[in-house]
Amino acid sequence: MENIGKQILDARKRKGYSQNELAELTGLNIRTIQRIEKGETEPRGHSMRKLFEALDLEPEEVLDYGKREDIGLIQVLHLSVLAGLVIPLGNILAPLIIWLANRNKIQRLDTQAKNLIFWQSLFLSLIIFLVLFLFFGIITTDVGSQISWVALPIFVVISVFIFALYPIIITLLMFKYGVKNYYPRVFR
Repeated sequence: MENIGKQILDARKRKGYSQNELAELTGLNIRTIQRIEKGETEPRGHSMRKLFEALDLEPEEVLDYGKREDIGLIQVLHLSVLAGLVIPLGNILAPLIIWLANRNKIQRLDTQAKNLIFWQSLFLSLIIFLVLFLFFGIITTDVGSQISWVALPIFVVISVFIFALYPIIITLLMFKYGVKNYYPRVFR
């Protein structure tokens, strides 16, 4: 495991903060920050939370607890969403199974899986709502029927993008830029 102090030092430099600025942002004593960065002490509880918030770090990025890096499995996690194209709820169940089987073994898998499952659940809920809306629009009125037939192709394009193309795009981005949160961040 890489020294926590070195990771905090690197993150502080990437953000362009001086030790004084970081001390002001976190409310910690500058001497405490110096000791942490030198590896003389490790931050605990409140100090760690304040540092992570100020430096926009995920705890699992810094505290790996013996977890190993496996970008391939995280890519498989994102591609497992494609199971939803052939299995009902597969876009949620497949990532859930991968996450539960490996969450204590792989770095960054926890955050990736939580965000992925949240967004896929949200997208699925929206799609179900739209299907019901289109269905009842077709049945109930002529105007609703016209709107529904116009909305149907748009709905199909959005559905294919959400369920198939976006996970593939994320996987390709991971090849080039590494593991990052490509879905909007929901969980800290």
